[in-house]
Amino acid sequence: MADSSGREKRHAKRRGWKALAWVAIAAAGLLLLHAAAARWLLSGPTLRRWINTSPETTWIDWDEATSIWPGRARVRGLRIRGRDQNVQWIFHLEEGQFRYSVAELVARRFHVLALDARGLSFRLRKNRRPDDPSPTPVRLQPPILGFSDPPQAPSPRSGGPGNPWTVRVDGISIEKLSEIWVDMYRFEGESKLTGRFRLRPGLAAEIGPATIEFASGEVHLGREPVLRLDPSRLSARFDPWDPRVLQGDAVWRRVTGEVRMSGRVERVAFANYFLRRARVPRLSGGSGQARIRVGIEGGVARGEVAFDARRLGLQTAVSSLSGDTRVALRIRRWDLERGPLDLSGSRIELADLSSEPDGSRDWWGRFTVPRGTLGDLLDARLALSSRDARPILSALGASVPKLARAVLKLEGLEASGRIRAGRGHLELRELDVKGGHLHMEGDFRQLGHRQDGVFFLDAGKFNFGVSVRDGRSRLRLIATRKWFERERQAIADAAPSARGQAARSTTTAVP
Repeated sequence: MADSSGREKRHAKRRGWKALAWVAIAAAGLLLLHAAAARWLLSGPTLRRWINTSPETTWIDWDEATSIWPGRARVRGLRIRGRDQNVQWIFHLEEGQFRYSVAELVARRFHVLALDARGLSFRLRKNRRPDDPSPTPVRLQPPILGFSDPPQAPSPRSGGPGNPWTVRVDGISIEKLSEIWVDMYRFEGESKLTGRFRLRPGLAAEIGPATIEFASGEVHLGREPVLRLDPSRLSARFDPWDPRVLQGDAVWRRVTGEVRMSGRVERVAFANYFLRRARVPRLSGGSGQARIRVGIEGGVARGEVAFDARRLGLQTAVSSLSGDTRVALRIRRWDLERGPLDLSGSRIELADLSSEPDGSRDWWGRFTVPRGTLGDLLDARLALSSRDARPILSALGASVPKLARAVLKLEGLEASGRIRAGRGHLELRELDVKGGHLHMEGDFRQLGHRQDGVFFLDAGKFNFGVSVRDGRSRLRLIATRKWFERERQAIADAAPSARGQAARSTTTAVP
């Protein structure tokens, strides 16, 4: 009886071991089958063909990929390209390992649960419409960005983006982000990226929260260096949007983020790109430290940009200026989609400035902007405290009459007024200047080559006035307030028609 029970136990034990062995063999077989299938899929064209069903919106390729365990893979030379109505973009990943959901592949979702990688470059550019070409930059032509259609990719279908795969990548950690290229702007250096994104090309997109920690590197605008970075940080979130509905700058409505960057500017020649619509002015020199502190909420930016520059040069059509500059540009409110930039509270301090041809040396001035906006034109109320106004007049090329200039040359000048400046257009309104024992009020307007203005000078014992019509000045030895207000109103009434004529006359002169 005991022998029979012992034999049954031994048989049962052997059956258990055999079952475990078969399970192990089956598991090993499944793993081998998975490895073989993964090798076949990852190294051949089949998986690429399954994924790239809409190459006009999304295209994925890689140099080498392996997977030993289901849901885990290693990849080298991964490239993901995409486009929609707004932008084209490219990811290039040197190498990485990731975990993904096998089950979601059936539903045409490539869901990466975690990605640990090294060596990433990202490039993005806006689509150029034939009816709205991008202006040609001045000396800033970038090299080819590397955007091109994938091999044998069909042209975009007029029926829409089709049924592209959803790509969702969570838990991104990339130790070496070496290049970020957005249109004309390019960063090269050492940085780290963490975050997430979700994309269904042409139909839906979402980015972040994502953070880039910059260790070092340099920002360029085209080929011109902008900023040599100190340790900096950029974080952002793009809430979900439909690119068929939100196009162009409207995407900014979905953005919330923060920019904390600082570094050294070697020269300010890059800023000439933003002045490219006109032949002058042009900037040069200007090395120094810069700091950017900006927060973005729902596409509206607020913050400050500070820059201390040595020997900043400004070349206008009639003069050249050079000096030390301290700029504290306050971004009180900037709707990134619509603009304009509200720069109220900004300050500019100039010191040790020299000016030609008026011969000024060791000039200083402090500008504040109680209220002001910058969009297609600058519209601001300014307050000025300076040594005198000669370099300002030289820079503007203003043909202010000699008697008015006498006031503006006085030491210890205090002035206020409103400036409106744009393409071929300059207006100084409500000008109020005090220097020594003289007090001057006036308006001045320059539209194209036409100059008009009126100045009322109070010299204490007597008043006199100067009017400017089409560049010709007339002295009025006995001026009254009534005369001054009448002349000022005449200039204001003539402004709309003169402005239209100036705009028409300069349309073909701008590149």
